[in-house]
Amino acid sequence: MPDDTSRKGSARAGKPPDAPANYEVGYGRTPVRTRFQPGQSGNPRGRRKGTKTIGKVLAEALARRMAVQTKNGEERKMRMQDIIIEGLVNDAARRDPRALKLLFMLMDRHGEGHETEIDTTALQPDDLAIIETFLASSRAQEASNVRRVRKVRGTTGIFSRACVLATGT
Repeated sequence: MPDDTSRKGSARAGKPPDAPANYEVGYGRTPVRTRFQPGQSGNPRGRRKGTKTIGKVLAEALARRMAVQTKNGEERKMRMQDIIIEGLVNDAARRDPRALKLLFMLMDRHGEGHETEIDTTALQPDDLAIIETFLASSRAQEASNVRRVRKVRGTTGIFSRACVLATGT
């Protein structure tokens, strides 16, 4: 008769070599041959890394450093983001219309936000009249937008109360 430990389907197949004859495999009593060996990790491949978002991949790619030649012929490491922006500025300096448009769009979106101060005493009366006309039409359009919102939403909602407070009506 063959040895019981050599058969795979047997309940006695997992019996440790030095275990008593009545060793039963069951809850809390795993087969010895399937237990972790000393010095071996329980998860040798480790956990899955997961997927990266496109934003993370893009940020990593733009943060990567690359060696570039300077005007003096020296080699210098720069971030890809800086290299791309320098290239965009150089193209805009050569009056490439697409580069100019993109550069000004980026400046509007990510610029420092310093407001330009205008000395109103230096403006001509015609210029002041144009500015006043523009501001008046802008206020009138804003008021009509608020009235439209009130008509659609009614006067009971929180949003319409905020609109009333904002316009002062």
